[in-house]
Amino acid sequence: MGLNKNAQWAKRKKRLRKKRRLNRRIKAGQRPPTYRIIPDTNIWYLLGRDNDVFDKVKDKTICPNYVNITELSNTGNLVKKENSTRNAIRKMFHFQKHAIFEPPFVHVAQLVKLLIPLGQVHLIITLNGCGPVSTACCISL
Repeated sequence: MGLNKNAQWAKRKKRLRKKRRLNRRIKAGQRPPTYRIIPDTNIWYLLGRDNDVFDKVKDKTICPNYVNITELSNTGNLVKKENSTRNAIRKMFHFQKHAIFEPPFVHVAQLVKLLIPLGQVHLIITLNGCGPVSTACCISL
């Protein structure tokens, strides 16, 4: 069942509006937004293990980050499962030009362009049972 003429025109109008907005940004000197994929550490293990998956995503903007690098360099799998950890780190090196080396809250603050003195950032860790479940950052300005 196809769309009626009004619905088709509304969709087309919406696409044209987005295209015009993007062209105005480009003319004003703004770049279009770039999207980056920030995977979990388990995804790096998958990419290290499965070359078919890696071939599908090797042209994407995948960003290894501070948390992934820290987890892979301090994991117990360095001794237990040396090959899988080594392969995951090798796949990270493939995307090293997109790496984010700052801790997450510092990176978010840089994106927002806030200059926060070190003494004014408080890390709140909510404990549930045996370990930290969620973290939040309170910024006092």
